Amino acid sequence: MASSEEDGSAEDKENNRKKTKRPFVTAWLTVYNIAMTAGYNLFIVLYPVGVAGELLTIYAALPYVRKSGMLSVRLPNKYNVSFDYYICLIIVMLSYIPLFPQLFFHMLRQRRKVLHGEVMVEKED
Repeated sequence: MASSEEDGSAEDKENNRKKTKRPFVTAWLTVYNIAMTAGYNLFIVLYPVGVAGELLTIYAALPYVRKSGMLSVRLPNKYNVSFDYYICLIIVMLSYIPLFPQLFFHMLRQRRKVLHGEVMVEKED
């Protein structure tokens, strides 16, 4: 009889350990789900705002870069190479036109796949 009581108390201890872990695990999963949901939803607003901030910053820097010749290499030089940072910045700004929609819609597809569990099927041409 004593051995069965000891076995029962060992099982009770194990169950108590599991019960004390449950609130922590539940709280952690709740925080994780909220953070994941917020991350996949907030990018809809924050990503375009970030891109607009980048473009405005580059645009504001253009006059200074042109005036100072910052990071530009003019000919003639030792390597016989010319690089104009001003033109490079303009090309980077123009590259946002075709690239931003691709990146944004890719993120929307990723969001749909993670939050809704949908699997996207690629169409073959």
